[in-house]
Amino acid sequence: MKAYLYFCVYSGVDPFPISTESVSCFAQFLSYSCKAPTSIKNYVYGLQTAAQFHGWWFPNLSTPHFKHLFKGLAKGLSHIPKRAYPVSPPILLKLFSKLDMTSPYDVSFWAVTVIGFQLFARISNLLPPTPGKFEVSKQLTRKDVSVAADAVVINLKWSKTNQLGDRIVSCPLVQVPGSPLCPKSCLLSVLMMSPGSFSDHLFAYRDQGRLLLITQSEYVKYLRKKLKEVGLSAEIFSGHSLRRGGPPGPSPPESGLN
Repeated sequence: MKAYLYFCVYSGVDPFPISTESVSCFAQFLSYSCKAPTSIKNYVYGLQTAAQFHGWWFPNLSTPHFKHLFKGLAKGLSHIPKRAYPVSPPILLKLFSKLDMTSPYDVSFWAVTVIGFQLFARISNLLPPTPGKFEVSKQLTRKDVSVAADAVVINLKWSKTNQLGDRIVSCPLVQVPGSPLCPKSCLLSVLMMSPGSFSDHLFAYRDQGRLLLITQSEYVKYLRKKLKEVGLSAEIFSGHSLRRGGPPGPSPPESGLN
């Protein structure tokens, strides 16, 4: 609604009553700044939802007019999503070989990587965007993990599909004795090297007596640095690579190759 009102003020369009013409021009206006056609649809359908809440009239978006409008905008943008390359167990083991497991930072980094990979988690589930934006209700804390004899159980309180946090999803991860990819040993290593309270971030690391956090952008930067050290094209990986991970597929290109 805010974007629509800004558009109307900027363009000198009367915002109410909402008309077919004003919505069509709004969608066209969005195409100048939105890279993805789906983003334009999200804005327009969001405006429709706001109108429904207030009982305002709104044009029918299922008419041929809007179908052709969205189709034309999609063709004009020709957007192809850029997908992060998935990590796989062989890639993770190469990455592990470049880490110093006597460093609290590397131990925490590795725990984020292993847990994120095995949970198919989004990076927003694991790490805060900035140190000051760590939210106990969203990111994992140490009290969100239960340790059993042969597994760890991680309780996810929040996710992109559970933004209200009205349910808890419990995910058991079975230990893999003797493997660097063992989730239980990774988490226990963090707790031993960087002890803290139950309310502390799960992956906080200790540095000069303080517990510090790895942020999302910091994690991606360090991940790419280490992947480059093993000869991979680091720029094709991102934080979403953990969620896209799975059984080994085609080998990623080596550094410097297209």
